[in-house]
Amino acid sequence: MKKNCKAKAFVVLAMFFANGLGHTQVSGKIGGTWEGFVGQKILRMDVVTLKPEDGYVAAEFAVAEPGCSGGIAGIGKVKGNSMVLTQYMANKDERSCMVTMQFDEKGETVKVSESSCSDFHGASCNFSGEMRRVRPN
Repeated sequence: MKKNCKAKAFVVLAMFFANGLGHTQVSGKIGGTWEGFVGQKILRMDVVTLKPEDGYVAAEFAVAEPGCSGGIAGIGKVKGNSMVLTQYMANKDERSCMVTMQFDEKGETVKVSESSCSDFHGASCNFSGEMRRVRPN
């Protein structure tokens, strides 16, 4: 009896992780155009799903506000409800800008933070804030 219960529990857990937390669930929902407004700052992101089953997307992210603007483009990797977008750097010795996004369960809003990105937007603005999807692919 214990062996049978363990086998059933394993199958339930495997299905939960494969379907409930899989890459396809969120990466399939995030394609399109995203926008956010924080005071005078405008955030915009365009996402194209490349391989939803593996969690890969291509994205372009931009910020604009009085006296400052910038952007990055690269390949994003979705895992669960998070995506990390990294700027492609031809010189591997350079520090790469990394934008981290946390999507809500429905894939309608995203909270954005960054690391090592000041070279891409200047010192007086950043890639941080919240956005909503305004147009799906």
